[in-house]
This record gives sequence, structure tokens and C-alpha cells, in this order.
Amino acid sequence: MSSVFLFEHQTHIHGHVLEHWRSDGVPPNPGGWLATTAWRKAIDRIRRDRADQEKLALLVAAIPLSAGHVNAHGRP
Repeated sequence: MSSVFLFEHQTHIHGHVLEHWRSDGVPPNPGGWLATTAWRKAIDRIRRDRADQEKLALLVAAIPLSAGHVNAHGRP
């Protein structure tokens, strides 16, 4: 994983911690809570990214190439 992804993920987790712990209090095992939450959010992100890639592939496959269009590699 890239350091940018990890930084964004860490920032998101901190926001989630503040929101959740303010309303429900600090859990009995904060480290375990953080690890579980981070793991679940990472899995969700991977699933979202995979779904986005699949949708993009379907969209690209549905666009017909005509004589005036080129692909990402500059080829018709």
C-alpha cells in the first residue's frame, strides 16, 4: 500500500474514533477496536476499488471506437 493511502486511511480512522468513542465511550480494548476497525475499513476500500475498476472496464468495453477516436495509448 502506498504511504498516501495509509495516511488517508489513518486520518479517516481518527475521525471514526472520535465520533464513535464520544458517543459510546472508550471500548475495553482500544487497540483491538482500532485494529479491527482499520482492517474492516481497508477491506471495504479494496472492495470499493475493485468494483470501481470492474464498472470502468464495462464502460470502456461499451464505448465503440470510431475512426476519429484513439485509446489511452494513442492508437485507434
